[in-house]
Formats: sequence, structure tokens, C-alpha cells
Amino acid sequence: MLLQLPAGVALETLSAPDDQLAGTGVLAGDALVLAPADRHDLSSMLLIKRGTKLALTNEPRAGWQVVGVLLAQFRRYR
Repeated sequence: MLLQLPAGVALETLSAPDDQLAGTGVLAGDALVLAPADRHDLSSMLLIKRGTKLALTNEPRAGWQVVGVLLAQFRRYR
């Protein structure tokens, strides 16, 4: 999926801050790779934020800010 991005699209990485996304399979410390929100056509999974709460959704929600389009998730095991 990363290879399908148009040239010049800046990716952002975010470390999941806590287990509030655990129900979606994202655990605290997981690295999330996000494309800009305007690239919504690339994926159906959006990371949205309201205050300090994060959520994953298929559609933008009223009152929530779209952080980006989730492209990949990485977890480190020790």
C-alpha cells in the first residue's frame, strides 16, 4: 500500500499513547503509519481524535478531527 502513494505524499508515524484503541487491535506503543487525511481514497480506516480520545472509523464523525488515514501498524515484541 505504501508503494501506491503518489510521489511526495508525506507519511506520519504515531506511537499509540495507551490502550484506548485495544478493541480495534491497536495496543499502547504500537507504531501507526498515517497518510494525510485528504488521501481517504486509499483506505477505509481513519484515525480520528476528539480531545485526548482516539478512535478508528470508516467515516469521519461530527465533532471529531481526522488525524490521518491508517496505512500500517507495527508492534515490537521483546
